[in-house]
This record gives sequence, C-alpha cells and structure tokens, in this order.
Amino acid sequence: MNVITKHQIETSYAIAKQVHSGSVTKKEGVRQTHELSGMGVSSASDYIEIFKRMLTGERTTRTMNALATDYYLTHIRADFGDTAAQSAINSVRQHINYYEQVGKSSLPSLRALVEKHATLTSLQDDAQHLHEDFWKKVKEALADTPTARQQRLKSAPKIPEKIEVRTFVFKRNPDVVAEVLSRAGTTCEKCEQPAPFKRKANGHPYLEVHHKIQLANGGEDSIENATGLCPNCHREFHFG
Repeated sequence: MNVITKHQIETSYAIAKQVHSGSVTKKEGVRQTHELSGMGVSSASDYIEIFKRMLTGERTTRTMNALATDYYLTHIRADFGDTAAQSAINSVRQHINYYEQVGKSSLPSLRALVEKHATLTSLQDDAQHLHEDFWKKVKEALADTPTARQQRLKSAPKIPEKIEVRTFVFKRNPDVVAEVLSRAGTTCEKCEQPAPFKRKANGHPYLEVHHKIQLANGGEDSIENATGLCPNCHREFHFG
C-alpha cells in the first residue's frame, strides 16, 4: 500500500477546492491530482469525494489517513469557517463509527485527532462569541445618549467580573520573532514608517510580529509567514 505524502495531501486539497467551486470537473481534478502529485487515481478520486462530504457533513466509507484528516480539518476551518469545520468533524465522526460498526477496526488515534479539532473549534467559538457580544454592546452604548451612559456608569462596578474561558495557545518559536524583528529593523514592513517609540526594557524600536496566515488557521510559525508591523498596521490587519 502506497503511503500518501504531505505533497500529495496538499495538492489533493487544493484541487478538491477547485472541484468544489466548479472551476474544474471531478474527472479533471482527479487527473490533475494524479499528474501533479503522483497520487494514485483511485486515491485522488477518494480524497476529492471525502472533501465534498466533509463540507456537507455526510458520512464517507472511504478512508483518509490521519495526516490528511488533520490537514483537511485545519484548512477547511481556515478557508470555509467554523460551520464548515463542524460539518467536516461530524463527517469524520460518522466515518469512524461506520468503520467500527462494520468490524473493520477501531480508529482510536483518528478519533482523538477529531476530538482535538472539535474541542479547539468549540473553545475558539466561545472566545469569539464573547468578543462579538462585547462589541455589539459597545455599538449599542455608542447609539445611546451620553446621559444614559453616564447614569449607568454611576452604578457600574469599578472592578470587572471575571469569567473562565479555556482555550489553547500556541508555543511560538522565539527565533522566528527575533529574525522578523531583525529583518524589519526600525521600520514597519507594511507602511514603511519608523517604529512609533522604543521599548522601555531595552531601547529597541517597538514593532510587533504578525502571522500573515494565522496559526489558528493552519499558518506556519515561520519567518516567511510573519511580518514586523507598527501597532497601527497590526490592528488594521485584525480589525480594519
């Protein structure tokens, strides 16, 4: 049995997206995947079909290895959002259940991988909902009168309530940050203006390191995927 390589996984995913968008037919997608990556025609057809079923949340009886499943789940969330990611997770869960029910084998490592993605999606959804709810209330407060806001402030607690939000954080590579800051020097790599001030700790120009493709969306923690920005440009990337 041939081992599916990372290159084949990346190629099959990219072409499966094109098939999904309608820019190429499935037959053409299978041919391109085979010719560009060397993946077998049967596997190429299976991976394109699995991608389709992931997006619709349908069960598939075909098998995709753990590395490919991880890659597809990560990039579906990045490319299509949380709702599509949840559909993809449900599709893989149904596949695991099917495989175990027909007695082929249990898939504990694949189940653990899927539950990792499910937990990550859920936790990030919670944090995102809190963020969205806060800014919705800010918008409502801005639409209110100054008198009404000031009246509420009189009785509002000075110390904010604390709530527990569990989430994952990435253990970033400090060498990536150091290399990007060294590359940028004293100048923002977007607006090309000097850093706005110097750090109190060491007198170095203050710039922030931004990942072009966010780590949560499958981006690499690499100098190629990072840029040194002034605070204004960094905020613009996230909120502009």
